Formats: sequence, structure tokens, C-alpha cells
Amino acid sequence: MKKIKIILLYLFLAASTQAQTLTFSDPHLLEALIDEDIDENEDGKIQSAEALAITELDVDDKEIVSLAGMEAFQNLEIFYCNNNLIKSLTPLISLKKLTELYFSHNEVPVIPNEVLLNLTIIECTYNKFTTLSFASAKKMEDIDCSDNPLLVSLNVAGLTQLQHINFNDCAIATIDLKSNIELSLIKCSHNKLAALNLLINKKLEYVDCSNNKLTSLQVSNLSLLNNLICSSNLLTSISLKGLSALSNFEIAYNKLTTIDLSDLSNVYLIAVNDNQLTSLDVRPCTKLGALYTSSNAPTFKIIR
Repeated sequence: MKKIKIILLYLFLAASTQAQTLTFSDPHLLEALIDEDIDENEDGKIQSAEALAITELDVDDKEIVSLAGMEAFQNLEIFYCNNNLIKSLTPLISLKKLTELYFSHNEVPVIPNEVLLNLTIIECTYNKFTTLSFASAKKMEDIDCSDNPLLVSLNVAGLTQLQHINFNDCAIATIDLKSNIELSLIKCSHNKLAALNLLINKKLEYVDCSNNKLTSLQVSNLSLLNNLICSSNLLTSISLKGLSALSNFEIAYNKLTTIDLSDLSNVYLIAVNDNQLTSLDVRPCTKLGALYTSSNAPTFKIIR
């Protein structure tokens, strides 16, 4: 008799869970979920069981203001909610299986630490951030927080698995990347950086730090670096020692008077135009295919 009661109780609880109807404060979110065919029984509502069945969800471009109700999507792993009017990510705090989050073009001012815990990829361009800390995101591999013009502080310290970071078009004046030893790509153009030290980031293949205020750029001995774009800065010198893999090198619109290309044996494109160079020795650059040198010193000459 006791076993029968337990079984009946279990069936009752299971049925209750299945039948529990979720509440969404934003009708646009409910409409978006129905549009994504999550309403399997077609009753115009979303039940708990229907929410629990979802591992990937795309509600882009739906005029959503609030994510309240998303707490029920406990098995969600990948979530797209770009191009909405979202102001808070708090409803995502309990989603412990979430690994990829895309919410560009919204109005979010802060990311709760709890949301970051298991993320490996985040895209959060065009939001309302003034500061961002990813300190709790120890599993993070890819960050795109570009195009946040109010963003003045970015913390990625301790992210030892981080491979790609893009913070183009922000207002960052300093950045510490010394602990990001797996980085292979950095995009940080159009910021306010005065110095950038990448000597410890030995796996770097691509760096774009153009349109900053750099007076110091340290990139020597990055043997995997293929693309280096550092135009439109305030550089008076740069060491290219050990950059044997470099293929694309752009350092136009700086203040260089001399530059040593001795180690650039694989470079194909060099852009040194709009500097103060008097000469450029390209003899070590045996694979050179494109060279831009205009607007240097009046006596400028190329040594071939």
C-alpha cells in the first residue's frame, strides 16, 4: 500500500510539473517562444516540460524588454536574444547549463557574475556598459564586447582559457592581458590605449590595435603572429624581433623615424605610409608583394 501511494504521488508530481503553465511579464517574449514552436501542444502557453526540453533558443529581433520567465529554461545551453530592448539579465542567473550567450544591441548596463560562471562565448556589443568584469568567467574562450562607447574599464584577468577578445570602439585606456596565455586574436582598435604589452601572449596570431594613443607596443618574439595592424597611433619606435610568421604589417600614420625589418622574411604586405622615415630597407622581405610608403620624409628612399 505504501509503495502504491509513493507511485501515485510521483505520478501526480510529474503530471503537475508537465502541466504547470509559465508566466511571462513581457508578451513579446511569450510570442517569440510560441514563434519558435516551443508550444508543442499548441495551447498558446508554455508549460514547464516544454521549457525544460529546450537546449538552444533564438529570440532575436522581437522587441523584448524583459526576460522574466526564462528561469524555467533550466537546460538551456545556447541563447540568442540580440536586437531587443532588454535591460536586465537577472532571469538568466539560475541557468547553470548556459555556455553561449548572445545579446548584442540591447540596453543592458551590467552582467551578473552568476550568469558568467559557465559561459565559454559571449557577444554583448552595443549595450550600456561603463565597466565590465569577467573575473568569474573562468571557462570563457571568446569575448566580443565591441561597440560599447561608454565602456571605460574591462577586466579579463585570470581567464587562462581565453582565445579571442574584441573590444573595438570602446573607451578603454588600459588593459591587462598577462594572464590570458591562450589568446590568439586581439581586436582593440578605436580605444584610448597608451601602452600595450603582449610579450607573454605567445600564441597570438592576429592583433589589431589601430586608432589608439599608443606610444608603446611590445610584440617581439611572437613567432605565430601573422597579422599586426597598429596604424594611427603615436609610435616612435617598435621592435619586430622574432616575428618570422608576420605576413601583414600595417603601421601607417605614426611617428616612426626608423624601422628594422630584418626578421620579416615572410611578410607580404607592409604599410608604413604617413610616418617620418628617411629610408626603408626591404631586402630581408623576400616575399614582399605590396608596399605602401607615401608621405614620409622628403628624402625618403627604399633600399632593395
